Amino acid sequence: MGGLWRQHQGAIAERFNILQQMKIALAQDQLTAPLQQSAAQAAHKLAGVLGMFGRDEGTQVARDLETILSAVKISSARQAKPVISLMKQLAHTLELAEEFTEDLAENAKNKDPLPRADFSPISLFSGAGAHSPRILAVDDDPTFLSALSPMLSPWGLSVTTLCDPK
Repeated sequence: MGGLWRQHQGAIAERFNILQQMKIALAQDQLTAPLQQSAAQAAHKLAGVLGMFGRDEGTQVARDLETILSAVKISSARQAKPVISLMKQLAHTLELAEEFTEDLAENAKNKDPLPRADFSPISLFSGAGAHSPRILAVDDDPTFLSALSPMLSPWGLSVTTLCDPK
């Protein structure tokens, strides 16, 4: 998981930077509708990626940001307060996620940091027979999709990903 987190740091930082641009535009009273829409989309994608890495608090904060940014045009300082508060929480969560990655790397040097389950999820699929279960994952976030296969294939799951449902 630490390797996957490091691999996707650039995309995560890019999405957070879009939110930072939105925050700066808000402070300067220059937030445009396209920037607000881009920020809502960045928050949506961050929610997915953070959830995949077990950062539930960050996922919820990003979802809350997405909800606010998608619901109304932010045009006043009163409307901006919750957005700025959520941005601070999200920044804190991302800092904690970096510490999580550093801890994993340190533990990996000493021993296997991840506990092993006593069962295989394959046993949960009845009638799987000789074929491994197949998963089709559809999402508009390539970062999310690229991390799924390495996470699920060790469990014997075959993953096919699509960015476009069409």
